[in-house]
Amino acid sequence: MGFLLMFDLCNEQSFINIQSWLSQLQTYSYCESPDIVLCGNKSDLTEARVVDSRSAAELADSYGSVFYACCEILYTPCIFILKCGIVLVL
Repeated sequence: MGFLLMFDLCNEQSFINIQSWLSQLQTYSYCESPDIVLCGNKSDLTEARVVDSRSAAELADSYGSVFYACCEILYTPCIFILKCGIVLVL
């Protein structure tokens, strides 16, 4: 089972909420170790950004997840192959 959690890199509360969602997913998901991808949106807004990539990557790593920064304007597809075999294209 896999999950994609998106948060706003320009909103500290959005990043704080992600931590709660990660804990809830690990507690209530239907499998012991769900695949989780953290995706920080608005990476192009560098002046407004309040969450740095290092903090997000460290959080993802602490949950056995991965972190990707993305932007709707500079769209580059990302392909994830989850442990369950599902291919996710963003």
